Amino acid sequence: MSLIKVNGLNPFSGQSDPYLSMDSQITYENNSNGQIQNTYTLQGNLTGCDKNTLAQLRDDLINSFDWKKDTSIPSNIEISGVITSNENNKLIPSSLNFESSNYIGALPYTLTLDLFTGYEYDDQNGEEKLIFKTHTETTTIDEKGCTSINTNISCRPNENLTGCNSIELSNQWIKSQLGKAKIGAITRTKSLPLQDESLTINPITSEISYSSIHAQECNNTAAGGAPNGSDGFQLAFCTEESNDNVSCPNSVTKTVNNGEVYKSGASENELLEYLNDNLLSEYKGVINFSANYSSSQDNITFSFEQKTVNGEPVFEPKDLILNNYSISKSKDHDAKTESTTINGDYSLLNPVNKTKASLNSLQDSTIKATAKSLAGPKGALQSSSITRNTGQGSIQYSYNFSTDETNNGSETPSLNGVSGLQSYSLSYTPAIVQYKTIPNLNCDDLIVKQNYNNRGSINISVNAMSGSGYNFLSNARNFMNDLINSTNTNKLDIRLNSSGENFSETRDSVNLEYSATFRSKNSSVGGGTITSMY
Repeated sequence: MSLIKVNGLNPFSGQSDPYLSMDSQITYENNSNGQIQNTYTLQGNLTGCDKNTLAQLRDDLINSFDWKKDTSIPSNIEISGVITSNENNKLIPSSLNFESSNYIGALPYTLTLDLFTGYEYDDQNGEEKLIFKTHTETTTIDEKGCTSINTNISCRPNENLTGCNSIELSNQWIKSQLGKAKIGAITRTKSLPLQDESLTINPITSEISYSSIHAQECNNTAAGGAPNGSDGFQLAFCTEESNDNVSCPNSVTKTVNNGEVYKSGASENELLEYLNDNLLSEYKGVINFSANYSSSQDNITFSFEQKTVNGEPVFEPKDLILNNYSISKSKDHDAKTESTTINGDYSLLNPVNKTKASLNSLQDSTIKATAKSLAGPKGALQSSSITRNTGQGSIQYSYNFSTDETNNGSETPSLNGVSGLQSYSLSYTPAIVQYKTIPNLNCDDLIVKQNYNNRGSINISVNAMSGSGYNFLSNARNFMNDLINSTNTNKLDIRLNSSGENFSETRDSVNLEYSATFRSKNSSVGGGTITSMY
């Protein structure tokens, strides 16, 4: 629903409705019966993304209120809930001003509409004896949409009217003004509670002045019924597009969005939440987002970008150095030692800024320290190997750490505190965001993010042997379940590939196998880091 219509059309179509204020004055200088002038002021901003758009919007608004060009305009203006003009009470567009502004994509304007009408009053009881009679009604609607009406009425007896009768006549006239529900051509559409009232009598001149304020309780914004925005919020933004290379079959379109969100008294979090719910949530692939909050202005100015190819959002890939490793543990019950082996390889994914040299520069000491942290603090290094392929930019490594348990005093075979457990291995491959290459004839090919991950995988193997005083099969199953549960955290859509138990011929040992794939709960690529298996 539009705030104002001219000949049934909204002159601000596609724009936010302006703020409205009204001032009504009664003068008696030229007419003893009174002359009323009601002035309606509309203030707002035309928003557009370039000068040509703003110029066209400006011209369209001028044409909508050019009553000298279209003489039917003054008789066909409606301000919703306030006044509707007609042949007897015409609204005259008296001024339309546009201001210069540094705010991007906006052109502030101020429009005033004047209504002139006569005022009827029963000329009795010495009305002509009163002079300097004024009656002013000022209606304002603030940025929260809260309405207030300020009433000021005053009069003074002429020099020939003195004594108590002068005060009585002045008071009678003021009371007659208060008793009128209609002032000129304005009829109040809602009754507002009285907030303040005063009556002043000048004992020297016998002038009486009355003032009152009727206003809404505007601590609750919802009571205001603001004509613009939602719950008092104001959001304006514009968009500019540019192409990296229009001559290419698949050129990247860069879209820059700049704007402002405002609400009187709103906090930074409230403004950001409104911005996200009413704008950002509708866009995909938002990059380079920035926002600046001003507590003095109660606003946030923001900017963000998008990159698209043929209307679809594209993403710049991130280059990652991936460490794909496996952990295997075993126990030699005769030698009373526990062995942990870390096998892995480093590779470069989605090279953008990094090159093979970035991988080749990885130091042996760094690789060893990473393997040691995976094996745990107790083991001593038994063997190591590192194989580098500098041409391909890849590194393969293997580290074996051993723990001496000859002094543990127990004859029961165990590993990780589990009786009968001989060895186990766990292999984890994270879900990686996928990219594809778009051929671009005679131009650089485009590498774009496909906005989904491939499926990750988990493979677990547990080996246990029988002994005295424990159930090796039950222990192996419990340990397998513990490993499965610990690795399934933050995983979605887990699909079991295989699961089984294989016994030896004498059934004194068992090997448990588990293999599954999964989707990540969150993207596996965030800030250049691969998510953990746990």
